[in-house]
Parts: sequence; structure tokens; C-alpha cells
Amino acid sequence: MLDSNTRGKLEKLIDEAVIKLPALLFVARANKSAWHIQNETDYVIGVAHGRIMTAFLSDFVYRYRREPSLDEMTEASNVIFKRSAELKKAAFESG
Repeated sequence: MLDSNTRGKLEKLIDEAVIKLPALLFVARANKSAWHIQNETDYVIGVAHGRIMTAFLSDFVYRYRREPSLDEMTEASNVIFKRSAELKKAAFESG
């Protein structure tokens, strides 16, 4: 189980991803053809999920000097996916 500090850090990473999503969408649209992007919204949400998880893992390993357990990874993934609607909303509100 994630402790409150770790979960708080994860929530903050998600908050930051929501804020940065319009910029990601802009870049994706500018490079849609070159990167062979079929759906910009799906692409940026996937990139945001990847960035959140990578930052979470880096911070976790740095703090605890170990890899997260399967249960900790599952919990982190669930937290991210529960907030996916916020990422989608940010993408749609970006135009």
C-alpha cells in the first residue's frame, strides 16, 4: 500500500500532467503527420500516463531505494486511471 506521502506525490504528478496536457496536445498536432498520430487525444493521454508513471517510478526508487511491489504498482496505476477523466477533459477543453 502506498503511504500518504507517496500517494500525495503521485496526485501532484497527475495535477501537473493535467496542466501540461494542452501543450502536449499542441506538439502532437504540430507533428501529427510526421509521427503518424491517428488520434491526438488518445496519443497525448497515453503520453501523459507514461510520463506520470515514469516520474512516479523514478521518485519511488529514489526515496525507497527499491522497486515498487506489484501491489504498489497496481495501486499507483489505479490512482492514475481513476483520474483519466481529468486528462480527457483537459484535452477536450484545449480544442
